[in-house]
Amino acid sequence: MPDETTGVATGTVRLPEHVVFTELPFCGVLFDSRRARVYRLSQRQAALLRQALNGHAPPAESGRLLAELHRLGLIRTAGDAG
Repeated sequence: MPDETTGVATGTVRLPEHVVFTELPFCGVLFDSRRARVYRLSQRQAALLRQALNGHAPPAESGRLLAELHRLGLIRTAGDAG
């Protein structure tokens, strides 16, 4: 069920085929090969994204992060086509 404030359902987050996520000791990195862009995440943001990708319901504080990543096309949710 989507969060009322972000519209992103918890436990339903996945990466599109054109996006790669990795965690480094000091940050997280998302690479969008379709746009040839790199996005840097803080350690905390990377941990929240990892938890969401592993199917754990993200804490309330991750709602804004997930909503922004969804808006940028860097994550998909169960409601997305494809």
